[in-house]
Amino acid sequence: MKRPYVTILVSASLDGRVALGPHRTQWEEMEDPRNALFSESPEIWAEVEERLIQTHQPQVHLQGSGSFVKAGQDLSPLPAYEGEIAALQEDFLPQEVVDDPEHTTWLTVVDGRGRMRSGYKGRDTPGCHMLHLVSKGSPADYLAFLRREKIPYLIAGEKRVDLQRVLEKMKTKLEVDCVMSMAGGKLNGALLRAGLVDEINIIYRPELIGGMDTPALFDSPDLTADEWPTPLELVTAQVWPKGFLWVRYKVKKDIKPGANAD
Repeated sequence: MKRPYVTILVSASLDGRVALGPHRTQWEEMEDPRNALFSESPEIWAEVEERLIQTHQPQVHLQGSGSFVKAGQDLSPLPAYEGEIAALQEDFLPQEVVDDPEHTTWLTVVDGRGRMRSGYKGRDTPGCHMLHLVSKGSPADYLAFLRREKIPYLIAGEKRVDLQRVLEKMKTKLEVDCVMSMAGGKLNGALLRAGLVDEINIIYRPELIGGMDTPALFDSPDLTADEWPTPLELVTAQVWPKGFLWVRYKVKKDIKPGANAD
């Protein structure tokens, strides 16, 4: 395989909703008292995650920028970049980060629009470093900011992040063999439509949320007339206390790539 193995880990209500409403960050979800059912049972997520880590030893934990930055949120201004844009449109992998002897995991965010500007480097988790996935269409001032902060990035795609290509770069440049996506419905939907999902792990919560615009497991463009549902093979299903259910599937065959991501 020219790219890393991609496994998805996500928690959802029984009707497949991955949030309480649209345009919410993971911090809003965690702090909302309506999420008490899941927050009172953190051991379920922790044990499933640990089992997957033991099975696959993922070097990348993948998120979308929407997990960190609220839609429509005012972004921190950055100094205008006045140099040659071409100088920024190359992968940025500073040796002091890549060769850190304590490094074990990349906390990776797909952020083609340059929304995540906090300067967060992931270092509060032992062995972890931040990695941004961007495109040539990403704002120059944002790319320059990442370089000043020595935050690594991989660049793929003209206007949007080319997920296929950026995964291939993870394999060839960083020797990544497995990516575990814990993203929201939009990024997971883009991975699905691009034919880049190999395994799916869903922790179903015994509750219903509903909603017309509430994010679901795989928010993606509708199937076209010549596209087929992605067939799955059940690996295991396990009932947990309090009515939680963990299901693990493998994708039986790839679909043709056809999606990019912001």
